[in-house]
Amino acid sequence: MSGPYLYTQSEPNLWTVGTGDPRSGIGGNWEPDSDHGTREEAAARVAYLNGGGGGPDLAAQLAAAQAECKRLRAALALAAPVVAAASRRVRDHAARFDIDCCCDLCVVYRTTYRAAQPEPAPAEEAQR
Repeated sequence: MSGPYLYTQSEPNLWTVGTGDPRSGIGGNWEPDSDHGTREEAAARVAYLNGGGGGPDLAAQLAAAQAECKRLRAALALAAPVVAAASRRVRDHAARFDIDCCCDLCVVYRTTYRAAQPEPAPAEEAQR
């Protein structure tokens, strides 16, 4: 077969990939290549045959990517309250230790540093 490949809906729920003019019918210059149950599968085959790469399983790869996006969105929705709570805890600690900057590095450094300092004894505190 020669020429660019294209697809046409040949019947309800049936897309045919081929080259030439699909309107020419039997005896014309239409040369069918394959039939597909969805437009996406036909488009993937056309892209592959026209040198676009991706292979004939492009529709399956797209479906898998969409499913993965849906799974990740659900995971983010579950994680959002946890992240918000952690952020509040960081701000609370920053305020408690009188820290101007509340980025993770400053909070960890300053809270670790201050926690490592010994508490003054009550007698020493009175003398100051």
